Amino acid sequence: MNRKRATSAQVVEASAALVVHAGVAEPSAGDRVAVETDIACTLCGGPAPLCGGVRRCTCPRVSEVALRWLTAIRCVYAGLMLTRTPAALWGGALLRVARRIVAGALAPTPAILRLAEHADPRCGIEGSAHLALAYVTQGDVAALEELSQVLRMARAPWLRDLWDLGPRAALSTPIDSERFGLFAVPCDACGSVAPLEELFVPVSTYDAAIRCPLCLAVSAHPLRVLWGEPHPVGRCIAVTGEGCTTHEGRGELDAEGLCAEGRRVFDRGLVLLKQMGRATTPYEVDLVDAMVRARRRQTDAQMEELARTLAADPNIAAQVEALERGDLGLLDSVAEAGRTAMDALRDVVFGKRGARAVSTTPTARTTGKARSKRRRKGPAA
Repeated sequence: MNRKRATSAQVVEASAALVVHAGVAEPSAGDRVAVETDIACTLCGGPAPLCGGVRRCTCPRVSEVALRWLTAIRCVYAGLMLTRTPAALWGGALLRVARRIVAGALAPTPAILRLAEHADPRCGIEGSAHLALAYVTQGDVAALEELSQVLRMARAPWLRDLWDLGPRAALSTPIDSERFGLFAVPCDACGSVAPLEELFVPVSTYDAAIRCPLCLAVSAHPLRVLWGEPHPVGRCIAVTGEGCTTHEGRGELDAEGLCAEGRRVFDRGLVLLKQMGRATTPYEVDLVDAMVRARRRQTDAQMEELARTLAADPNIAAQVEALERGDLGLLDSVAEAGRTAMDALRDVVFGKRGARAVSTTPTARTTGKARSKRRRKGPAA
């Protein structure tokens, strides 16, 4: 068997070895649970979340090339399973990386195809591995859609574990102080220049898992999906035509992406942030990071509201068109429009009362007579 395995490795030449990051998070005094981030399976050597680790994995150590193909097939299965859950964006990341794992490699040999039984989704239908390989090697999206229907009947324990892990991580709020054994993968743009050993980077939160570890971008899912990115703190997600699905449809989402329950979670996060002082534990760092991204989303929503307000003003639109035609005589009108825009901005950011409080219009002017009186006044005794 060893001779056959070596022959297969010679036929299929990969550009580099598949290396999985390993490490352990150092627990701080305030941590509730120390989370291991060693995602390398001690049996097959691939990412443990994709094989089930020592509890689920049935694959022995294989050649580096065979492990690449096996991991790619597992990524397709796992990505499609997660796509139907709130962890859909993580599933999309797995589908994207599946093709990059075997980029530049020759077609898999029959010996490698037989290893696919160690990734069997147990859906009662033969040929699932061929559908997965049709997407990995050719980008066949139709094969993905067919495979997605097949996987609805999957009973493999390692897939059921992911079915449970993904949504729990996606809907866990930063005030829950819970971390998970996940991993992030580079996006397509960064993957072309990133070393392959950085392909699977261990992370502990869902928001980190769906982002490229190099540029922090969230790439689009290869398929059309219902579930988007949850709110950084409230974890609210809305499906088209429905309310917040995270909190059982409790109202529509506001401009910041929060329902009523999500708003209460966000307010609780603000209280914890004020009580914290300085972030020292990993859980506190997670909360700070989530609040920063939530504030950024809030600012974006306010600027979008401002843009809609300005676009709805016919006078401003006409003046912009006139300026584009080169009519410089409208500069005074544009200045007045700028003041209108600033008033609108204050209304959006501070509210009506706050806008009056920070108004730049002076309420009283110092007259020349008053200034002359101050100049004549001598030094205090």
